[in-house]
Amino acid sequence: MEFRLLGPLEVGSTAGPVRLGGTRQRAALAYLLLHANQVVSARQLTAALWPADQVPDTARKILQNAVWRLRRSLTVPNDEPDAAQLMTRAPGYMVRVPADRVDLLRFQRLAAQGRAALSSGDAERARGALREALALWRGPALADLAEVGLEWPELIALEQKRLDVMEDCFEVELQCGEHKSVLRDLDAFVRAEPLRERAAQQLMLALYRCGRQAEALGVYTRIHAALVEGLGLEPGRGIQQLQRSILAQDPQLDLPVRPRPDSVSSAAVAPAARTRPEPHAGHRGGPADAYHGRAGHPSPAPAGPAPAAASGGRTTGASPAAAHAHALCPTLRAPSMAGTGTEEAQTQQLSSVLMLRFGFGTCDGMSPDDVDHVLDSVCELARQEVAGAGGMVATSIGSVLLGLFTEDRRALEDGAERAIRAALAVRDLLITLGSPPGRPAPVVQGLSVHAAVATGTALVYRWPAPAPGTGRPWTGGDLVDQCDAMLSRTPAGRVHVCDVTRRRTQHRVDYRQVATSPARWQVLAIEQTPDDKPAPYYTLPHSPR
Repeated sequence: MEFRLLGPLEVGSTAGPVRLGGTRQRAALAYLLLHANQVVSARQLTAALWPADQVPDTARKILQNAVWRLRRSLTVPNDEPDAAQLMTRAPGYMVRVPADRVDLLRFQRLAAQGRAALSSGDAERARGALREALALWRGPALADLAEVGLEWPELIALEQKRLDVMEDCFEVELQCGEHKSVLRDLDAFVRAEPLRERAAQQLMLALYRCGRQAEALGVYTRIHAALVEGLGLEPGRGIQQLQRSILAQDPQLDLPVRPRPDSVSSAAVAPAARTRPEPHAGHRGGPADAYHGRAGHPSPAPAGPAPAAASGGRTTGASPAAAHAHALCPTLRAPSMAGTGTEEAQTQQLSSVLMLRFGFGTCDGMSPDDVDHVLDSVCELARQEVAGAGGMVATSIGSVLLGLFTEDRRALEDGAERAIRAALAVRDLLITLGSPPGRPAPVVQGLSVHAAVATGTALVYRWPAPAPGTGRPWTGGDLVDQCDAMLSRTPAGRVHVCDVTRRRTQHRVDYRQVATSPARWQVLAIEQTPDDKPAPYYTLPHSPR
């Protein structure tokens, strides 16, 4: 006989399904099978079958009759030596059954094997065992009895074990590089179980590895709100650290590269040799390309001498300035501030920072992969406009792009004006302002563009360039924090600026004061120059017509 508890209670034999009788008999057998090969006292079994205030005076007699009928149902001809037996054992009853005949016991054995393999680093063996364990489930455990109102702590604990094994299985899939194939199941799991931090961490990591950093951070925001509002608790240290690592694009979040047999030991490869080369002409980079490597790898510095360092030159080891810069910018952190003796200390200079955010509202007919492709294309267009205006893309995380415009005496316009022109150019590229009249429409359904410009003292941290003309600095500090706060209150299709930016550009830019935003000023129009050209209309991939 086969006993199946992981779903509606079923008992099968070679002759077909076994008829178990009414609810009391089924419940008695189910409870004994939950404690298979263990003695269950008559008092414990009675408490499982009736609520405490509804136990009839004849409960013991009813239980004895139910056990007698179950014995007849479970009788196997020819007295097979490994047949299940319902036995009377003081102070109650016991079902003695081989472990491989009960799906619950097989599930527990396979789950233990999978976890042992996972702990030992054998991902493939762990994957097979965990998948086999989960395949035994046909629905909620003892679903038919739960439907009639039986609520046992054992069923709650069993459901938690199933969720734990599902998380183990997700862990194995991530280790095997299957973050794309497991993403949908992980997302559904987290939405159904919003308080399970381990699964939320796994979803954040899977999204990050798929290049969807903004959505990964959105998962953290959701679970933070669920924990704080529902339980009054802050998320655990593990998921907080993961959020910080995603913001910093920590390379340790990437899948470890398995060396080929004929490859050189990774320890013998210089860090500069592992840096991804500059994109070639026509390269369509995405948000993860911000540092010319996988997310989290530092970019080398641009060609030319770096501005004078505040601390007077190079540092050895982790500099206090680096730690200060890391603390000042919680939103866009330096990708790797650990001292290596090769980075240059941060510098402070008058600059303007442009922060762009691309939102996606209604994307009917677009798959998540399509949205990612469109986002990559949008970010690439924004990079081109920032570079065309004399700026530099300091970083790009998810749907947020940060441009740096330093003061250049050779330029006809100062950095603040060039930043505003870049912001307007990006908006006009992606939003069709005149069709229909008075109602701006995005070139991709659901796309929105938000822009903010702040001017002041920027913190700039530079790494040495492996080759002339490569790399870009990291930019952060209070100025970036200010721009981030402005951007969060900037409506779609508008460009907001700070007081300093407005004072430096008011001779060529028309503004309207905004009382409800920390930016305080909205760009209305900018004086045209002889070099200004009408913005071309771009058709982005997968955009609905």
